[in-house]
Amino acid sequence: MGLQSLDGATVGELKKRIHTDILKRNDVDVTLSQITLEQNDKRVPEKKALHTITENAFTLRFSDDAPVREAEALELVKHRIRTRFNASG
Repeated sequence: MGLQSLDGATVGELKKRIHTDILKRNDVDVTLSQITLEQNDKRVPEKKALHTITENAFTLRFSDDAPVREAEALELVKHRIRTRFNASG
């Protein structure tokens, strides 16, 4: 799914993409059901079409039963990316 194909995408599809392309790829141990996307501290419905949302920033939240917190996941992803690029350079 390229950026062009996001035109008809939903928030749920974006959530799946974040889970697969960022979290799973970097071995962050959370399930798809343990993450939500929020705006202004409110959960954005997964069926909502992205093109109908005027604000382009989301907050990724993990449920209380997730084995890691958001800050830990961010640090893990940053570390994995740094390691990946340092190993290839």
